[in-house]
Amino acid sequence: MSRCVVEDEALVNMFTASELRAVGYEVLTAFDADEAIRILEERNVRLAAAARLRWPPIKILVTTGKAALTREQVPAGSAIVRKPYEIQDVLKAMHGFG
Repeated sequence: MSRCVVEDEALVNMFTASELRAVGYEVLTAFDADEAIRILEERNVRLAAAARLRWPPIKILVTTGKAALTREQVPAGSAIVRKPYEIQDVLKAMHGFG
């Protein structure tokens, strides 16, 4: 199963991708939303709200350091993990997708 890590901090991006690969996920990486959209469009997937509109069952995990980000600001059914986080936080959120 593929996952796309979108993170602008290079070390966090590489660490998260490495840890997800270590537990068996195929991981794509991007450093901003535009790059992620380009990557995901190549695989017939769109990012966040655009993806949810076209493929309602897609699972979206948003990681953020912005305390003000609320569930109402991300697509319904998405999970939010706050920075700083540990890989267990990401895995727990992803397992919650079912």
